[in-house]
Amino acid sequence: MTAPPSSTSASRSDPRICPAMFVTCNDSPDRRLCRPPADATDAPSLPECRPLACNNAAFTEANTAAWRNQLVLLASQLTRADIRPPLVRDRLTHRRDEIGTFLNKTLPANASEGSTGDGTA
Repeated sequence: MTAPPSSTSASRSDPRICPAMFVTCNDSPDRRLCRPPADATDAPSLPECRPLACNNAAFTEANTAAWRNQLVLLASQLTRADIRPPLVRDRLTHRRDEIGTFLNKTLPANASEGSTGDGTA
């Protein structure tokens, strides 16, 4: 996630809903991956956020669009993969594949909007 959590939702005042660019966190301390349940009084931890795996993640149309834009960015970075160090190339490829798989598996309606399943749009 790139934006700091907000203490309010777009539709209601709920301090446990934290909208951001890539994910809207519906924070439930016992399900979060970013902090252990013992830290229930703390807000979600942005540096530790794993939106593609967390059960607290909810995705709005804007979040899905941000993930699609990320796929386009990764695809453009990988067009010149031959000039990148192998580790960087592998990480970019893994990230692209992870996002593409997530969008196609978790959000099946996205498949009709141009996602090919290989992480490219």
